[in-house]
Amino acid sequence: MPYSGDRVKGPAFDLEGAKAALEAAGYKAGADGIRAKDGKPLSITISTYTSRVELPILAEAIQAQLREIGIDVKLDVMESVEEKLQAGDFEIIIYSLLTTPLGDPQSMLDNLLKSAGAYNYGKFSDPETDKQIAELTGEFDQAKRIELAVNIQKKAMEENAFGFIGHQNRTQISRKGVVELPNTPSSINAVTAKTDLVR
Repeated sequence: MPYSGDRVKGPAFDLEGAKAALEAAGYKAGADGIRAKDGKPLSITISTYTSRVELPILAEAIQAQLREIGIDVKLDVMESVEEKLQAGDFEIIIYSLLTTPLGDPQSMLDNLLKSAGAYNYGKFSDPETDKQIAELTGEFDQAKRIELAVNIQKKAMEENAFGFIGHQNRTQISRKGVVELPNTPSSINAVTAKTDLVR
């Protein structure tokens, strides 16, 4: 999409930097490799759910990676995390969101990054981001919308608003003879007036 890809980059991977930051914060590695401060082990719980089969696998991979820097991670895999999200009763949740349901960034930015956004479960709040999202709502020039969307995302990455860890690979398959079936970046399948089955 014109407002994503190389235009928005996450933080660089720095294993040694992560270890150094923990060390500087007073978390020392014990004999078992787990860091502790004031006698309390550094431990977090990652929650996720089973209906997206890749999410528990991602959680296990993150558990192993964090173990490398001395963080003990407990996994809480359940059928649904909706109640935890609504209650704010979590440390980390791995959750899947459709970021471009309509091929436009508006809904994702509005729901995820606005202070009162419907999916802003991490309670990210930034007046400048709210202002830019309001501008995006009233902007109809496509080039300006793209620039606003890029700037909003860059700010969110700078502020570590959320940890974005992956994207879904999508494959669209149809039977022989199906014509004019659009292939979109959204996971919502759509047909048009031209979609047909030619026998």
